[in-house]
Amino acid sequence: MKSLAISCRWPKRYAEEGADELVFYDITASSDGRVVDKSWVSRVAEVIDIPFCVAGGIKSLEDAAKILSFGADKISINSPALADPTLITRLADRFGVQCIVVGIDTWYDGETGKYHVNHIRR
Repeated sequence: MKSLAISCRWPKRYAEEGADELVFYDITASSDGRVVDKSWVSRVAEVIDIPFCVAGGIKSLEDAAKILSFGADKISINSPALADPTLITRLADRFGVQCIVVGIDTWYDGETGKYHVNHIRR
């Protein structure tokens, strides 16, 4: 996300090249115990005219409301949905199902032949 804070050039270019939606992941927000930096969300909203989704450390209705108020069209949650599945329903009830995305990180264990879900416990 540091490079995004410097320039919104890439989101604008992707939109101009024909992307119909963008998703921005702050992949260390949850593990760092913080919410995605909202300062760039409004800047992205100003330069693109396609929907975009923001993910990273969103674990409450208040976190989601802030991200959406800065211009994101959708929010994505991962670990918080695994820790509290009722969060999905509460978010959908408040903001509508169209703007709630649940991302699931998985990995394959070749020895057991099973897929596993990554879950950060706090």
